[in-house]
Amino acid sequence: MSAHRRSLTIFQVAPTIDGAAVTDFDQVVLDSVLADPALQTSDVTVGQEFEARLYVIAPPASEPGWGEFLHDGFGASFALTPSASNKALLVIRFSYYRADRYFAITFGSGRYLMRRNAYVRSFGLKTALNLIYEGDQLDGSSTFDRVRQVDSKTVAGNTFRTRRQANRDTSFEQFGLDTDRDLLNTVTGEPIDRGEWGSRVFGADHVGVNVPLAFDDLADLCKRLWRAGRADDYEVHFKWVDNLSTITSPSKLGELRDDVVQSLRDGATDLFELAPPELVEWDEIETFRFEIGAATADVDDLTLAGYLQFVDDQGLRAVLDWQRLKDHRVSALDASGDELFRWPISLCLFGELDDDGERILFDSGEFLAVAAEFLDDLDNFIAAIPESTVDLPPSRRVNGKEITEGEYNEDAAAHLPTNLLLDKRTVRVATSTSPIEVCDVLTTDRKFVHVKRKLGSASLSHLFGQGYVSGDLFLASPGFRAAVAAEIAAAEADKGSGPIFTDSLDFDHPDSASIEVVYAVVADWNGDAVVDRLPFFSKVNLRRHTTDLRRMGYQVTFKKIDIA
Repeated sequence: MSAHRRSLTIFQVAPTIDGAAVTDFDQVVLDSVLADPALQTSDVTVGQEFEARLYVIAPPASEPGWGEFLHDGFGASFALTPSASNKALLVIRFSYYRADRYFAITFGSGRYLMRRNAYVRSFGLKTALNLIYEGDQLDGSSTFDRVRQVDSKTVAGNTFRTRRQANRDTSFEQFGLDTDRDLLNTVTGEPIDRGEWGSRVFGADHVGVNVPLAFDDLADLCKRLWRAGRADDYEVHFKWVDNLSTITSPSKLGELRDDVVQSLRDGATDLFELAPPELVEWDEIETFRFEIGAATADVDDLTLAGYLQFVDDQGLRAVLDWQRLKDHRVSALDASGDELFRWPISLCLFGELDDDGERILFDSGEFLAVAAEFLDDLDNFIAAIPESTVDLPPSRRVNGKEITEGEYNEDAAAHLPTNLLLDKRTVRVATSTSPIEVCDVLTTDRKFVHVKRKLGSASLSHLFGQGYVSGDLFLASPGFRAAVAAEIAAAEADKGSGPIFTDSLDFDHPDSASIEVVYAVVADWNGDAVVDRLPFFSKVNLRRHTTDLRRMGYQVTFKKIDIA
């Protein structure tokens, strides 16, 4: 067979799927696909090299969805050639290093024929990094300008998926990822050995290569990829990729899934949220549709609260379990009602759990353990943030109900004549699209106090970001300082205090070293340390913003505010 250059998408099949050792091709494929009458299968054996089974679904050809719209305007004056989105999945098995190895190669949208847990997570990412940085050393002897594109995800109050592309190969550092906060999802770059791997290699869960290949050589290619995936070249510069590791123990996964289900039954929307598990084109999405059996509900946005309301409408909250999270679906629809994406709810959930002191993240169907060394370093940083000496009252309850954040800020400002209320006094500057508060409460000894209630990731991320943005603009933007000075003067007039707060700050030549940025959080602390109560990604964000503020010269402190 001739060896033409092929662009291939290759997954390493996991050794176990749903707790059972993989011994058969069909274990890799979704049950719904195996039951599909349109499925075609075919087996082949290539000498002593490998066995393979091909799965193909060829849906009926049809006009694209936008054809109807054009026909409304132009009638039958033109014709479109019907097309179909073919799906093919090739699973191969070969013996290597005293064990049967399984790999899966997808064609078209064939990846959607596979079980989501059928392949080794991040196999392609580490393989690609090993090939791009093969043999790299810390002595600077290597050439690093070999990366063209990276995809990353930042999970905090919101999940941000980012794709960064360069117009030519460049160093990884040029892409500006934060190795503490960003999860590296994909990398595309130039492998060291272009003769063996071609000019580009792509890595995510799968690896993408474009190499000269005959069909009979598939096993040999997979063996080389298996070896490349097991190498440790990436650790020289990308050891941080291992800060999060996938949990695969069936018994452990069962326990963690039970914990997630119980949290959802209890309505723990502060621990988890829903988001698309992949990059999507938001301008094409009009609505989302939840599906439970034949029941559906269309919503404008994808939220956990919306899903749980739909579950409640079906009377299923009390019997919610992991299998139902896998069976319940959400689809992304365009303006014509055509389905763009479709995922199980379990794949869209993300959040975190505390498992006997071990921090476990849940994201895109996976449970990830945070490396102990990384978590210890993070916790030590958080524990070392000083407690602020600012005098603030505890939060009140009225008729058994906690007061609002705004009401607390009013209490805090009225607590002492040296406190000034600036909550809701926002300013706008040309460099920002959103109104900005300099802080919620200002003291005469130059403490900028930022207040938030509760310990949820979303609210804490907003709090830490607010402190950073305010501090950055106060130091760098004369326009911002002028607007802040005007708001402080107006607040002083309301308080009748005179210009004691205005006089405490130098708006012409700000001295950041004399200013303390205080992050104050209202919660039932029960005597717990800050480091023991903050969610993982909130700790990561707090470390990042604290480091940046200190680099500007500010003092940064934390204040626990109890609820009376």
